[in-house]
Amino acid sequence: MSDAETIHLAEQLRARAQSAYRHMLGAEPPLRMSDESLTNYRVRLLEPVKSGSKTWRSISRETLLASAASGALSVAETQIYADAVQSIQQCEHGLREVATPDRTGRLISRFYGDPNEVWGPFKAPSFRTSINPRPAAGAR
Repeated sequence: MSDAETIHLAEQLRARAQSAYRHMLGAEPPLRMSDESLTNYRVRLLEPVKSGSKTWRSISRETLLASAASGALSVAETQIYADAVQSIQQCEHGLREVATPDRTGRLISRFYGDPNEVWGPFKAPSFRTSINPRPAAGAR
């Protein structure tokens, strides 16, 4: 494989990881090191975000590297990235901002979590009232 093809494939791998990194870590995925194989790069990209996947969080780096020969790494990669994005959308405490670019490059901020947990202390207390359907005899 030529250097140009390797660089192109590394950029594709980085693009696949970008959404998971932005959602879960709020950062960009790391670049490929010059002497790093594509398989090692794929596994290195998975390491920081696999904690968001209940299925793959306990799998070691060596197991992921060994699964590359059988083609299972592609399945793991897809599930880990999807679980990472989904885990942040189910934020349990407060709100979390995720800034993603649209097609023109503008950053769009989306917030995940429970807004009532954040803004609840600032809300006025609610009062429960009802209308008396039978007014007093003398009132009109």
